[in-house]
Amino acid sequence: MKKHLAVLCLAVLGVWGARAEIRPACTVTFTDLPTIANQVASLGKGLSDPILTQLVPSAIRNQGAAKLFGPMRAGTPGVAVCYVDAAQLAHLMQRLNGRGRKPGAAEFDRVKAWSVLYPVTITKTAFLARHPDAVPQRNGALRIPPGRHSRRTLYAYFTPDGRWAALGPAATVAVHTPVAAASALKRPLGGDLAVIQMGPSGARALFQSNACSGGTIVMQRGLELSGKVRLDEPRRPPLPAAAMSFPGIPTSAPLFGVTSTPGDLGSADIFAMLDPTIADFIRKSIFFTRAPGANYYSLNASADVPGGGAPRARLMNILPEANKRGLSNVMFCSPTTVLRLYLPKVADTLMPMESAKMRMAARMLKRVRGDGLGFMSWRAGKDDLFFIRISRDELRGTSSLWSMLFLD
Repeated sequence: MKKHLAVLCLAVLGVWGARAEIRPACTVTFTDLPTIANQVASLGKGLSDPILTQLVPSAIRNQGAAKLFGPMRAGTPGVAVCYVDAAQLAHLMQRLNGRGRKPGAAEFDRVKAWSVLYPVTITKTAFLARHPDAVPQRNGALRIPPGRHSRRTLYAYFTPDGRWAALGPAATVAVHTPVAAASALKRPLGGDLAVIQMGPSGARALFQSNACSGGTIVMQRGLELSGKVRLDEPRRPPLPAAAMSFPGIPTSAPLFGVTSTPGDLGSADIFAMLDPTIADFIRKSIFFTRAPGANYYSLNASADVPGGGAPRARLMNILPEANKRGLSNVMFCSPTTVLRLYLPKVADTLMPMESAKMRMAARMLKRVRGDGLGFMSWRAGKDDLFFIRISRDELRGTSSLWSMLFLD
């Protein structure tokens, strides 16, 4: 369970073992690490949380690439590239589709590998002097044995102009990373801390779409994500005005939404990425209905958590932009509330020590109001645009789980 909570709470750049026949499926362009760390620390100060203020920013500043290559070149972003073993992924998807489910995080780990293109300030000559144990390879890469930067053997590759260094789990991946990252570097970050661009293989695996891209920015009121997905499905009609009053949704439901396309609100699949047991609990707790004569579908959780207010008021509190016309999908979810309901049920199935930890986590989450996250999407040409805002209150609840992980 600890691993699943960690996946939910924290996503950091990493490097997995090499695979054969791998192809780039996704890039994440990120601004310089100190800026990201400072933004997270600023958010932590607003939440009065030492984990977000100190420990997480320190982990960001001390990524493996930073330990190896030193500070990033000023004003220049880096790019992380996710490679996917196409053959293994196809086999995995075929096997799981027969069971009616999507891959989980652990299953994806077995078919993917990460590399990073880093804007260096150190020359290759200086790097070799600093790391005399680096072994040159035939293709120009350097094999770097395990050390303080990583517990695994990694491979570095300096571009001919000396401005970039790639770091990956295999020599071939390191040498290919500058090529895979080239298009990502052409897109300006703007105010985003990170921008995700996903190719067809990754987008189809995760979203059954032809393409996916998005950006992330930390704001005073929380965390915002926006982007677009291109789907093969026909055009989604906009929701009628009556749908936005959320008829039939119980007061303070921890999860609810309306959509003009029933496949849009597969929220259990999101939780399935963390743990199949959580996904099963979510599916049994959610009702997906269509009222007689209505041309839209409603999604709501069976649980009614005390306090919080009417559904529309809760959504507008976190996502006032959802008042716009033309939306095809709107959803509210309080992940911390869902976990607060779920963790005691998990605790009943565990041994005493682990059960106590789960119950402690549930008690810590009781301090969270459940302001939740808001999601909306709408059609623009051939793309479906989406916008998500996660409240500071939900981030505070998440940091409580971080505290348990760090203190364990």
